[in-house]
Amino acid sequence: MEICRLTGSLLETESENMDKFLQLCTEICKSCAEECEKHDYEHCRKCAEECRRCAELCMEFQHHVET
Repeated sequence: MEICRLTGSLLETESENMDKFLQLCTEICKSCAEECEKHDYEHCRKCAEECRRCAELCMEFQHHVET
């Protein structure tokens, strides 16, 4: 997803808005995962897994940014 790429780019540049994008990316990825989990297709299962993984990573990074 584009939000994931943008958030990754902001992490690399240590943008002052990093925390906001990490939170937004987390929310979007969780929402995407929930939607994909409603469908019984292999590509939807894979998408849901990646979205959950991305959301978890964003939450971890956000914790590091806040401390």
